[in-house]
Amino acid sequence: MNQYKQLTEGQRYQISALLKVETLQKDIALILAGSRYFCESLFWASQPKQAAKT
Repeated sequence: MNQYKQLTEGQRYQISALLKVETLQKDIALILAGSRYFCESLFWASQPKQAAKT
């Protein structure tokens, strides 16, 4: 933590911005992954059911 205090205000701002971007990218990736599976489940749920052949 002492190293962080030794940084200039500009450097601290850049680090903060990069951390926010990284967090945002992870959030977007989770949303996209979740929406893929949600849409896929809607697709399969909308398909007509086929009777099992016996």
